[in-house]
Amino acid sequence: MRKNIIPIFAILVLTVLISREALQAQQYNSKGKEFWLGFMENTPDALRPDYLSVFISANTATTGIVEVPGMRWSQNFNVQANKTVEVRIPTNTAMVTSHEISDPRGVRVTANDPVTVYALNYLPQSSDATIVLPLQTIGKDYTVQAASQNFTSNILIVSNKANTRIQIIPSRTTSTGRTAGRAFQINLNRGEVYQLASRDGEDLTGTRIKEISGTNTISVFGGALCTRIGNCACCCNHLFEQMFPIIPDRMKEYVTVPYKTRRGDIVRVLAIFDTTVVSINNKYWRTLYANQYYDTLLTIPSYIKSNKTISVAQNSRSRECDGIMSSDPFMIVLSSLEMSLDVITFNAFETNIIDNYFVNIISPSSNLDSIMLDGVSIKRFFSTVTMNPQYSYAQVGITPGDHTLSGPLGVIAYVYGYGERESYGYSAGVNIISDFVDTKCPTEKFKNGDTLSFPLELGRTNAILTVGTHEYVAKLTMNGNVLFPIMDSTLTYDSVGTLTIKRKAQDIQLPAVLTEIKFLTMLGDSECTDLHLETLTWDGYEFALNKTCRVCVKLCEEGGKRLILSTPESYLTTLNPNPVLSHAKIKYGLIEDGITKIYVIDVYGKQVKNFINEFKKTGEYSETLDLSALADGIYFLVMQTPSKTIVKKFAVTR
Repeated sequence: MRKNIIPIFAILVLTVLISREALQAQQYNSKGKEFWLGFMENTPDALRPDYLSVFISANTATTGIVEVPGMRWSQNFNVQANKTVEVRIPTNTAMVTSHEISDPRGVRVTANDPVTVYALNYLPQSSDATIVLPLQTIGKDYTVQAASQNFTSNILIVSNKANTRIQIIPSRTTSTGRTAGRAFQINLNRGEVYQLASRDGEDLTGTRIKEISGTNTISVFGGALCTRIGNCACCCNHLFEQMFPIIPDRMKEYVTVPYKTRRGDIVRVLAIFDTTVVSINNKYWRTLYANQYYDTLLTIPSYIKSNKTISVAQNSRSRECDGIMSSDPFMIVLSSLEMSLDVITFNAFETNIIDNYFVNIISPSSNLDSIMLDGVSIKRFFSTVTMNPQYSYAQVGITPGDHTLSGPLGVIAYVYGYGERESYGYSAGVNIISDFVDTKCPTEKFKNGDTLSFPLELGRTNAILTVGTHEYVAKLTMNGNVLFPIMDSTLTYDSVGTLTIKRKAQDIQLPAVLTEIKFLTMLGDSECTDLHLETLTWDGYEFALNKTCRVCVKLCEEGGKRLILSTPESYLTTLNPNPVLSHAKIKYGLIEDGITKIYVIDVYGKQVKNFINEFKKTGEYSETLDLSALADGIYFLVMQTPSKTIVKKFAVTR
């Protein structure tokens, strides 16, 4: 990147204006290296054998192990890039049939690289599936979604550490007689599970579960042994869904999209806190109190908004509710609108009875040109959400097997399938929003050449270990012509404007300032720059942060001029299509004569393809790039002019 030489003016003062604009929480997505789960009791039927499956999806090839430590069972797995592998576990090894006692049937999945994990509890005509959250995403405090209209509703708690103390406040009297609303405590060790069941026909939705030993986290699953949905005669199905931890001040806005082929779904809204005011399609619906829930039938894509955190579950109804015989109940806990992902690899599980497979997709309306399913644009499937036109939705029929969905502004996706008295549904991927990394945007005024400090702070969290010595890597981006990092041996700064900080931390007591990064304020090619904290990698695991301070450098009236005019600007369009199969088109414009370079680098900063390195005159250009030699993965297209560097991210998927 070109460095500007700052001339000395007799009277020149820089005012650095910084706002907390777009300052967001980090996202713990559903990819991880360690997962804990369990399988709730399904309908017993000796004539229809049950099986339990764990599916592991990966964007990069990796290996790992699925194990039930307490039952001394394990199986290794090997999964290829953008593929899914299935591991079946013997039913009597992992299915929990006990009630309200500790049971050693917790399932652990570990991988050498980040993967996404799903679980399927399969019995012909009584099955359901769930996404499984990784260890760094689960929490300590839950309010449970469940269901029951005939048999028991069920809750399963899974412990990943020894001496985990848990408080439970059941919303209904349990199958063993524990009183509704009366708190009790249990103690679980690593790999142990605890199943809570209601009396037949009673619903444990609203049960509060909280880890109280102080340092541990737990996984919580909710559902039903076999239940009808919608007060219809036929038929019941097993429900199985992992709960999201309570994140105050998040999870307030949702879009629901009816399941394909059905004539409406039962949507359940569950309040976490008192005086929660809920609107549906921009009209007041009702006020709920903590742990209170209400159901409503929604037949059109709908927009749900609340003033406080809520949990929303979308339930497929029993088939006799709308006369659609190829259907059955299932439950999906929905993602709020901030919980999207830009790339999701998932698998539509193939079974003997399911014969129709679908994915519902929700995304910002401005994202539609870039949304790809298996490398093909699906823009034509989208319609606008009438009650919130900022978002659009699609219901897309898919084939069983592996799929990749991508959209640079984020997508939310739910996968489901229907057959004769059969169904399952699950979230394809989620981001759980929390706040253990923060930064304070500086507000001081600086003179030319002064330094700007950017602190990286850690709040109280169980997501990382802080005792002992730990290595961390943080990545920031900025316009180096406006802010230039003051370098030391722990910093590296590449040609595309990414600053990498690689340091060690010893015995941190949270909350604490982890480090401060210093920058020199400069005159540059733009009036402002986003100082963007992208990721924090702690002991090898990466957290996406998405925290931004807006930094503007303004000249006072006394004099001086900018070295490079900020408008008009050179530009480089996003690759079309993106993801790329083999070739892609770009357009770019230059505002100055000089040497122009266009090349591709990989995620490690290594140049892997060179296209242009020559003198170019001012003007607009278009090129078709041959990218067929690149392996599947994420890359960056870089354009360097004498005064500017522009970077565009793209994916290669075949």
